[in-house]
Amino acid sequence: MAEAATKYGLTGLQEMFPGLVCKPDPDDKHFVVGDDLRLVGPVVFTSGGAEERPMLECDYAIKVIVPRAFPTQLPRVYSTDGQILKDYHTNPTGDLCLGPPLQLHAILREEPSLIGYFVGAVVPYLYRHRYTVLHGGEDPPGWTDLAHGAPGLLDYYEAELDVRGYRACLALLRHAGQKQRTGRRAPCPCGSGRSLNACHYKRMAALRQSAGRAAVWRAYLDLLEQGPPRG
Repeated sequence: MAEAATKYGLTGLQEMFPGLVCKPDPDDKHFVVGDDLRLVGPVVFTSGGAEERPMLECDYAIKVIVPRAFPTQLPRVYSTDGQILKDYHTNPTGDLCLGPPLQLHAILREEPSLIGYFVGAVVPYLYRHRYTVLHGGEDPPGWTDLAHGAPGLLDYYEAELDVRGYRACLALLRHAGQKQRTGRRAPCPCGSGRSLNACHYKRMAALRQSAGRAAVWRAYLDLLEQGPPRG
């Protein structure tokens, strides 16, 4: 426990959410090889105020699975009280879809602890869910929504890289995720006719800097596997 408190910043998280406790369960199907920590319990907080968002009291019961490779690998968060239905921003594996993976990695690069992950990703997700429940499905003011799944990820990459289209995003992610930065003098994948160095290199490098090269490479492989959008 002492090692976990140091490695994951568990002490700070439990000071914020005292109900979250370490509770191993060998029968938990979500706890797989490579996982290290299982947290369960209530998450109670009051949040809001920014961008004219009302203060809301939020009370959820969740489960958090922390991989041994944290913060390189992302924690997985599950709803355990039935408040969050499967059709509301959840992944096919049952965990909550807290945002695009590169965005989550950027949060952990800035604050590589569980409390940083909760403040940057988990609390905003739960606040948004609470707001939509109280307002008939409407998102909080100023909230930028993405479609769920592959279409939303492509929209995110297009916005972050300032390009349009699956192939341009795929090529820029590949460049950003490579260990050796090559091809800076090659034509930019956006089709502008300029070199990558003179066109989208800064946007590509900024994404690499914020999320980390390894995370960008995984994003490239995932996008490659999912293929271009249909239709």
